[in-house]
Amino acid sequence: MTFNPVEFLNLAKTLTNDQNYNYESAFRTSISRAYYSAFLWCRTWLEGLGFSFPRNQDAHALVIKNMRAKGKYMPADALKNLRHYGRNEADYNLKKSFTVTDVSYWIQLAEYVLNSIP
Repeated sequence: MTFNPVEFLNLAKTLTNDQNYNYESAFRTSISRAYYSAFLWCRTWLEGLGFSFPRNQDAHALVIKNMRAKGKYMPADALKNLRHYGRNEADYNLKKSFTVTDVSYWIQLAEYVLNSIP
């Protein structure tokens, strides 16, 4: 059985509302998982069209580039923003704090990407 990237988005939603976790760690993890849900969804779609990607950090920019090549400009921009301003900030900027409003925004952006790609 293959993994469905939507499950990462479902986890993000669950963690955001789970009071058993420290909010900051849950929020950061939720943003990261929302990004990966959208990224993996787009990568899988492109692979179905014949594209191939390295299994390293280069894949992120290549997915965005190839989405644009297929005319998916708005979802590509959303994915880029989700990575740079959402996931990267959540994973690497320890001085920044996140709120449930922040997480909701990134989850909605990931949902937009998922809904924009067949």
